[in-house]
Amino acid sequence: MSYTVALKAGLVDVVLPNGNRYQGGDVVVLTDEQYGLIPAATRTAVFSVVPQPTFAATQELFRASGLTLSSSSDIVTANTVNQVTGKTGVIDVSSVQNGLLVVGVASVSGTGPGLAVFFECQDAAGNWVQTSAPTSIGGVVLSSSGYTYGVINNGYRLTLKGRIRWVITGTGSPTFTGVSFSLFGS
Repeated sequence: MSYTVALKAGLVDVVLPNGNRYQGGDVVVLTDEQYGLIPAATRTAVFSVVPQPTFAATQELFRASGLTLSSSSDIVTANTVNQVTGKTGVIDVSSVQNGLLVVGVASVSGTGPGLAVFFECQDAAGNWVQTSAPTSIGGVVLSSSGYTYGVINNGYRLTLKGRIRWVITGTGSPTFTGVSFSLFGS
């Protein structure tokens, strides 16, 4: 996400978090991270209008790759770096109404392995509510290497925070390696 801002007329040599110097009247596009570094009082003093986020028609919200999934954990966003934002934690889905999650698996081990992937949003009380299909993303439980994809909202309106969860079935310590998640929203 980015913000388009206009500097108030008359300002001279204003340095913004992107490291560049600007003059009054200049229009600048800042990343979400750069905009977030500017204190609210400074925003009021420097920008001539309240900046609005600039959204792409479709935007990538989350990406992680090279993951190993086993039954010892079940939430990817808890401590995995989002390669889109560089941050860990929940996925910000506040800017989208709809989404597509793509799941890739390079290799599988164990007996009768199954990987069901789900998307959840957090409600106002802090509970995680599954918003994707009831059986798995795209209605497919992966049992071998390959890809699956599916919508993350299943007719629901998304909230501010989302996460990817999975369930692994099988015996002999089933493990899925080289797993990738890509989440896109519009």
